[in-house]
Amino acid sequence: MKLYAARSHVAALRTALAETAMPSPELLLELAWLTRQDEADQVEALLARLEPLVGIEAVARVLLIRAELAWLAARLDEALELIQQADAGFAAVANPAGRGDVALLRSRVVHDQGLPDERQIALDQALACYQQAGDLYRQTACRVWLAVDKAFLSEPAALALASSDVHQHFAEDPALNGLLYYARGLFQFIEGEYQACRPAFDEGARLLLDAGLVRQVLPCLANAGGAMGNLGDTGAQTLYVEQALTLARPRRWPLNMGAALYTLSDVYQTLGQLDQALKAAREARHWLQSLKRSRVFVIAVALLGEVCARLQLLDESRGAFEESLAAAEAGGHLDLMPRVLSGLAECLARLGEIAEALRLAHGALQVPTLIDFENRHRALLALAHIYVRHPDLPGPSEHAAPSPALHYLDLVAAQRTPDWQPDDDYLATCALAWEQVGDAVKALQFERRRIEALNRENTQRATRQIATTSARHEAENAQREAAYQRELLATERRKLAILESLGAIGQEITATPDLHAIFATLSRHAGTLLDVAGLRVWLAEGDHLVPAYSVEGSNTTPGPVIALDDPKSNSARAFRERRELLVEFGPDEQDPRHIPGTLPMHTLLFAPLTVGPRMLGVISIQSSRVHAYGEVEQLVFRNIAAYSAVALGNALNYQMLSESHQELVQTQEELERHATVDALTGLHNRRYLMWCAARNVERAARTRQPLTLLMVDLDFFKSINDSHGHAAGDLALTEAARILKTCVRPDDVVARYGGEEFVLLLPGTPLPRAAEVAERIRLAIARQSMEFEELRLRVTVSIGVADWQPGEPDLDNTLRRADQALYLAKAAGRNTVKVSAATGVE
Repeated sequence: MKLYAARSHVAALRTALAETAMPSPELLLELAWLTRQDEADQVEALLARLEPLVGIEAVARVLLIRAELAWLAARLDEALELIQQADAGFAAVANPAGRGDVALLRSRVVHDQGLPDERQIALDQALACYQQAGDLYRQTACRVWLAVDKAFLSEPAALALASSDVHQHFAEDPALNGLLYYARGLFQFIEGEYQACRPAFDEGARLLLDAGLVRQVLPCLANAGGAMGNLGDTGAQTLYVEQALTLARPRRWPLNMGAALYTLSDVYQTLGQLDQALKAAREARHWLQSLKRSRVFVIAVALLGEVCARLQLLDESRGAFEESLAAAEAGGHLDLMPRVLSGLAECLARLGEIAEALRLAHGALQVPTLIDFENRHRALLALAHIYVRHPDLPGPSEHAAPSPALHYLDLVAAQRTPDWQPDDDYLATCALAWEQVGDAVKALQFERRRIEALNRENTQRATRQIATTSARHEAENAQREAAYQRELLATERRKLAILESLGAIGQEITATPDLHAIFATLSRHAGTLLDVAGLRVWLAEGDHLVPAYSVEGSNTTPGPVIALDDPKSNSARAFRERRELLVEFGPDEQDPRHIPGTLPMHTLLFAPLTVGPRMLGVISIQSSRVHAYGEVEQLVFRNIAAYSAVALGNALNYQMLSESHQELVQTQEELERHATVDALTGLHNRRYLMWCAARNVERAARTRQPLTLLMVDLDFFKSINDSHGHAAGDLALTEAARILKTCVRPDDVVARYGGEEFVLLLPGTPLPRAAEVAERIRLAIARQSMEFEELRLRVTVSIGVADWQPGEPDLDNTLRRADQALYLAKAAGRNTVKVSAATGVE
């Protein structure tokens, strides 16, 4: 089974499902597996159609699908439990590719749990399993996922290795290339190459969507929006956020909803709409509560702290930053620590906790990260803010600047990158710091630079808007030019379309054996090529033409049964003469056979439906226009009639074969029923019992419901046979079987196990309740008397009760315990019930 597949492959599977009355479990399972992210809401319906499954490998694959659905819904503990069960199933059938799929999903789950070491172990396990299976595609996928994870550590070697494998072996695969583009975009984003990473994220989103990996499409969109936000293009960022939310809302996956709402909050903050930013940030934290060790939780809650600080909600800001810090430490997100520490430091400074604020800000400077400039910038600016608000604080002993604030602002400027542009916050802080030391000239210079920066930003925003408007104008001009060209080529295209449509009609109409589908296809295509106000098809049955399909406009209309020798019927005439007929009426004329209440037709075409010498019926199209069908239209109709005849011939043949097949199926079902039913008692036999036992054990293991078993034995049965003959023994068996069936539920299984022994399988019934059922059976049989040759016979039963224990692969041990309990019931004097638990017999 493929790991990932393009939508074209999935579409072919859906077509096969739609065209199959009884799809195979393999088809349903493959479709559920390949759409587990793209159509997660429909996967449950597919899985329901698979119940019950027979086969450990299939059950393991279903468990893995359910694990992925739980992961998407952020039910991570449940996902890991299902993953463990799936792994056990694949291990039991020695399927290394399946175990690799399990390990790969585990790597994604522990990634969201913020466990980098376990994530690496899981990826290593997945790769080892795929190598054992000799599956090159899965090995490459594993290396690509490794490149995605290594992007956060800026390790390009993993990306280079994955790129080489994909380009060499799977250059056209959408899933692997989409993940590769996503990894490349992450590398560029982390390195601050925001303009370069956007096309990588765009292409990654397009390819991943084609591969059905919607979970990964959303971070592509979110990161692309973040890159545009860092470039100041809030318009483009907003578009990405809207796309992400459009995908995330119907699925309601916590991580993706949280990421999209975080990005939306960031856009609102950039635009100065702080109340909206606060609302979105709070909602993002709500969605991410089950993912407190993840990167996106750390970032989203840090943003909430920043927005609260701007709104003077300092207590909430402090709580958010402390929560984000704890999550960053728990998840090992070292590169995010400076942002969180800097934000918390500024918040504490504003709350008057200066010493702790300075400690945290200096701590942010000491965190070793790969994104050195941005993190040092945050920490240094946080220290500058603290000293600007508290100018009397003693600064570092080594500084030579006029004030501690200016010392840290100088360090920001000294470690700048070539493309760094001072933002409004930095310039405003510089102006205030120079003002505090009494240098009004420099303060005024920085204030002017701040105003210039704001004007430059506004100009850039306006330039982007103009460029967007210009591009839209050019697109509209191109559309008008294309429309003009389309008008010039309309005639040629019409001819070509007719030829292509005829070919499509021929393929589609002959591709199905279903009469209704043939008629629907015929009606749809005929209306696109010809002026068809009415369409009728008659099939020959004996000496008559019987209406099989009749529509007028979009309404189904009744059609008359026509005798083949009717001299006035054009349909009968076309059938008798085996030729087409064109019937036309003038504007003021009316068909003498017109049915009142229906649309008057002025042009009618009739054609016989023939396959070689075989006459199937007649087809007719009608138009309310005068002279609607010329030579071209008649030629088109002639081709449609020919295709229809072939399709109808196939359908009628298929119908006869289906009827014969159904008779064979019924015969086979009857044979199978006899093979699973005890001839004497009418109960299920031992073979059927063991089949049900395997199915019920699998269900009990999956649903954690109890499963109990009763072993029933007729007391002194041999003496009945010896004293009264086998006919009396048979009567005792059949009467006991009858009573057993009346004492249990419809879903319980009652089977003759052999001789005078019966076994009852009670799914969903705990051991105490099963003992009550056993006692009810014992009393019912003991109270019943049977008439045999003027004798009244009474029989009793001994019953052993046992329950299946979780972890047992089958019912063998349960049967053994029930048999031991039955032995004890016999030893206790018969006509009694004994219960066996895993620890002993009661």
